[in-house]
Amino acid sequence: MKQVARTLSRPPVRRSQSTSRRTRTDRSKPGVSWREIEQLAATPIEPWTKELAVQPTRDQWIAWNKSYGAALRAASGVMTLTKDELAKAAAGLREGDAFEEMMKWQSDAIAFFKGMAELIEAAQARLIIGGAVCGLREADG
Repeated sequence: MKQVARTLSRPPVRRSQSTSRRTRTDRSKPGVSWREIEQLAATPIEPWTKELAVQPTRDQWIAWNKSYGAALRAASGVMTLTKDELAKAAAGLREGDAFEEMMKWQSDAIAFFKGMAELIEAAQARLIIGGAVCGLREADG
């Protein structure tokens, strides 16, 4: 997808006068073929309904920050520990069910952030498809 995005950001193409095939105005830059761009442009897109695209409320963001933001801050802190410090931290977590709770908390945060990343990647793909459509329309003049 990154290569497609780079290709779509290049100068527009024009139709060759001698043929109906599209030609690149700058052939020195390698990139994605026009066939691939045409295939992207032909990808069906079904917009989300307003019900599906509900934006999180301020309170929702605050709740997410308390849980998932805290998990991210804790993970960043763990990454600064030496092996000995990690062993001490793990020993402290072994009391009661704290270690298992920490593992579940981190697993929940991982799932949350993966879901967020998938949403952002899907939006990025849709923008790339839109760019392909735009580029083809410009090329067709």
